[in-house]
Amino acid sequence: MRKKDQKTKKDNHAKKRRIQKEVLSWYREKGRDLPWRLPRAESNGRQDPYKVLVSELMLQQTTVATVLQRFSLFMERFPSLVTLADSSLDEVYTLWSGLGYYRRARYLHETARRICEDHGGVFPEDEKTVRSFPGIGAYTGAALLSFAFRKEVVVKDGNIERVMVRFGGCEGATVLEQRREVDRVLNFYHVRGWGSEWYQGLMDIGSKLCRPRSTECGFCPLYEGCRSRERSPPLRVLKGEKKVKEERYVVWLIEDGSGYFLMEKAVEGGLFGGLWIFPLQKAEMCDEKGGRTSVLLSDLGLESRLLEGEVEHRLTHIKMRICVMKLRVGSRSDLLKFFDRLGCGEVGSCDWIHEEGMKTVPAWVFKVLRFATLDGGMGGC
Repeated sequence: MRKKDQKTKKDNHAKKRRIQKEVLSWYREKGRDLPWRLPRAESNGRQDPYKVLVSELMLQQTTVATVLQRFSLFMERFPSLVTLADSSLDEVYTLWSGLGYYRRARYLHETARRICEDHGGVFPEDEKTVRSFPGIGAYTGAALLSFAFRKEVVVKDGNIERVMVRFGGCEGATVLEQRREVDRVLNFYHVRGWGSEWYQGLMDIGSKLCRPRSTECGFCPLYEGCRSRERSPPLRVLKGEKKVKEERYVVWLIEDGSGYFLMEKAVEGGLFGGLWIFPLQKAEMCDEKGGRTSVLLSDLGLESRLLEGEVEHRLTHIKMRICVMKLRVGSRSDLLKFFDRLGCGEVGSCDWIHEEGMKTVPAWVFKVLRFATLDGGMGGC
């Protein structure tokens, strides 16, 4: 190797070591204090795997601010894998309320049960087993292995990706090209033996200093080597186009006159599996007559009204457009027979639930209630 190449390699190594030390020092002094992290002075880089698992599943598609409101309550009720595994799914759903995306709660409960049943309650430390649990993808698996077990793996979440795009000047002509550049930078700067602190430090830089729309470059420990420092507007992460399917539904909002609504428990494994929802039908179209439902209602001596307008709700891959059929009854007779004939779920899955008791429900349920209130409340059809 020529002397010039040797010097370049030596300079790059020295720069790499300086940047790594800057980030690690910054993290130990100014990193976020989060309830799922052990104090930095005590952790020795190794976190509680159960807390890491719970927090990472909660944080999927949910902000840190929202998770902070729920995490401590969840841990008080389920302080260990064993207590979580021994609890019912309905109990887990209740404590998950407010976080949304209840499928994650089901995955967490199932993972706890499998670890207790198949691994004696001891969290496995190999990647293949960790990735076999439901809801644990590439990032969550890497976070568990790095933060809890100090494994030499590269961790990349949204914050880390954004920081590395800017630090490495990874403009990229395409999403794939930019991701490859980010992976190259991450692999080069990976800190052997201290990966847990390094990646949590990068996450905290992304949260506190290198935010999506604004930066505080002068306070950043990566400033010296950053190829995008002081750039305005900040370099952004390229995103692939998400295909979102639009689906239309009819929801039946039925009150018995005393504040109780007819609800059904969605079938496990379905879109809202295990949650309580207003009776829901897919609909190709909603018209003022409500199709064959009006015939059934007429046969049973009941009247309904289709509210004007629609409720919109966005899931990860579906945009729901919901028409609301409003029905108020003086008694509960014949309604279960009506829904049995209509095909909105099994009769045995229905129950009357007061608005104050709606705990394990998807967010669109409350949107529908607000929509009906704005329409003039539930006082008649």
